[in-house]
Amino acid sequence: MPKISKISMASMTKGGCGFLKYLRMICVMARAVLERLLDAPRIDALFARTAQRQDTRERMFSSLVQLMRAVVLGVHPTVHAAYTANKEAIGVSTTALYNKLDRVAPEVSAALVHDSAALAEPVVKALRASYPRGIPGYQRKGLDGNHLSATEHRLKALRGTWAAPLPGQALVVLEQQRLLITDVMLHEEGHAQERSRIAQVLQRVEADQLWIEDRNCCP
Repeated sequence: MPKISKISMASMTKGGCGFLKYLRMICVMARAVLERLLDAPRIDALFARTAQRQDTRERMFSSLVQLMRAVVLGVHPTVHAAYTANKEAIGVSTTALYNKLDRVAPEVSAALVHDSAALAEPVVKALRASYPRGIPGYQRKGLDGNHLSATEHRLKALRGTWAAPLPGQALVVLEQQRLLITDVMLHEEGHAQERSRIAQVLQRVEADQLWIEDRNCCP
């Protein structure tokens, strides 16, 4: 796989046209990948199959995904900023928007991650972009937990303090050969220990796999 190491300003300005052309090509490819993975009809169909609650009368689930994509990729710094920039297209109040985001079930977000990885895997395989197996005969999976940042102060009792509640926890599975995040297990209890999600992890373990995890996942 090609690697881009340190690129100096001189290399970009002195004969840097080739680099800029290469960079534009990467940007176009990245945009194409996101458009494919986050295709609105596919996202809405996934929501219809997975969601156990919440309706789509006001806004389709794909519109929330597009909004959050703009925040995650740094186009807008916050959800509110993204909403303000697209207020007319979104067509609902900020209260309605936050209520809808708040009610997105963890299983829907997990299904979106799993489905996107399944869609990307054939592309990685076709490009021969996989790393060799570290241990012959075994598929390597990495498991790691992450507590979401405690940054929200929407609760009135927390607006006068620097402290904030932990909003939740994510337990992430990385397929190390293809560098694809294939699964995520979400828990709304931010103070929960990783090992409390192990039952969900074991449902995903198959033969001829090598799982690598830290001590927080040990019983």
